Amino acid sequence: MDLSPHAVLPLAIGALIGAIAVAVLRRPKPPELESPQRKVGEIEVARLRSELARSDARYQRQIEFFINFPELVKALTAAMSYDQVTATCSRGISALLQTHCVAIWLAKSPTQLQLVDGAGFAPQLRGELLCTIAELGVRPLLSQRAVLPYDQPVNSVLRRHGIATDLAVPIWHGDRLFGLIMIAGASGEPAVVHRTLAMIADLAGVALLGAMQISKIRQEAENDALTGLPNRRTLFRQVASELSRCHSYGTHLSLAMIDVDNFKHFNDTNGHQAGDEALRLVAKLIRSVTRRTDLVARYGGEEFTVLLLGADPIQAQQHAERIRRTIAEAVFPHGDKQPKGYVSISVGLATAPTDAQTRETLFEAADQALYLAKQRGRDRVIAWEGSTHEAEFTPSSSNPMTSGEIPIDEELFEDGTRPENAIVRAIALGK
Repeated sequence: MDLSPHAVLPLAIGALIGAIAVAVLRRPKPPELESPQRKVGEIEVARLRSELARSDARYQRQIEFFINFPELVKALTAAMSYDQVTATCSRGISALLQTHCVAIWLAKSPTQLQLVDGAGFAPQLRGELLCTIAELGVRPLLSQRAVLPYDQPVNSVLRRHGIATDLAVPIWHGDRLFGLIMIAGASGEPAVVHRTLAMIADLAGVALLGAMQISKIRQEAENDALTGLPNRRTLFRQVASELSRCHSYGTHLSLAMIDVDNFKHFNDTNGHQAGDEALRLVAKLIRSVTRRTDLVARYGGEEFTVLLLGADPIQAQQHAERIRRTIAEAVFPHGDKQPKGYVSISVGLATAPTDAQTRETLFEAADQALYLAKQRGRDRVIAWEGSTHEAEFTPSSSNPMTSGEIPIDEELFEDGTRPENAIVRAIALGK
């Protein structure tokens, strides 16, 4: 191998050039400088993506609205009671507006509102929280009949009970204020939220009016127009239900058939208007000394019934005598013109399952006992005890059940108290 300088020099130069080339190739490339146009383009893409996401969310909410709103209208149209209307409104608002809190109030008087339904607060407040319009500070809002922002006062009763609100709308129909809707944390554009809430309030007003009319029709169908007591139809339905319970649980059910003595004489002497007033007063007096658990009904004409739940024959006699005595001691207009000098009643009693097993036989036994009370001089209580023996229950100073106090549960009376003086009570009720 030739190692002369002339031979080595070309080789050395070649190796040096190769090393430089390798170094150059291995050197990292300097970062390319971003152009202003490219940066602006990426920002625009991000903005468009965000706008697309928002549009998609709005589109989804609109789809949900078009699905849920017709269902809300359908449910409100089908609602038959106040409870159904308010519950439907609460669910509909929560679904349509995705609220954090909904509070539905109904007007209980011209100055008071009651919280009846909603979500986002303690459930036990429903039906319990009663506030005046002044306490809620909504008088200006009610007068404007519009969806308005609602800022709670610092010491608001709503704050104390953890009820959040930022919008409120009254529920009106014509000149009648039905209530108020309050919401908090609704999602969506403010204008859409306001329009939706206003539409729901209008629909609720129509639905509540319909529920009120249905309630009135039902009350007229189930109650006597003169006295306001349940009518015979309601009585029969209740008797059937209680007889079933009586047979299932082995309890007693007593029926008192009550007839105003010589009522035709009262009408003929004083006129039918005075007779109607007398029947109203008899109804009030019976209810005033009857337990809230029992059913007082007008059977027809001058006849009334009391369905005594859980009362055995002895207890039924005590209850019936208390009613008879209350009527006899009461002061009725024109009562002194009656044959006895006062308005009196006769009572026939029957008890299931002792005297009867069915509704028909129970009424027949009580009616037979009433006939016997009439036959024996009126103004008395007779309990049916079969075809050969009847127990007469007449007032007597020596009878422990008619003299002094009658041992009946005071806490169950219709008005929560016992009349110390039946005459004073009758005069008060007759006013």
